[in-house]
Amino acid sequence: YKDMPSAKDYLYKYLQNLEPFDLSFEKFELFKNGTSCTLYLDPIISPANALDNLYSVVSKLYPQSIENNKNGENFSPHIGVGY
Repeated sequence: YKDMPSAKDYLYKYLQNLEPFDLSFEKFELFKNGTSCTLYLDPIISPANALDNLYSVVSKLYPQSIENNKNGENFSPHIGVGY
């Protein structure tokens, strides 16, 4: 791996052109996982498409890190805090 650029340097090259954005968390939400639920923080993002743009760039650079979406759902940014 000594020839591989650091992730920071590698990502910077592709992310430097993205516009800055604001991100805050003001409320908890729940979604069902079969027979259980996940508690998560729902982000407020400005501009609204900023995390979608970030996700698009990173998922192209690291496609192996993106979970297969079996239900055809769109990317839904959140921070899971409990099950």
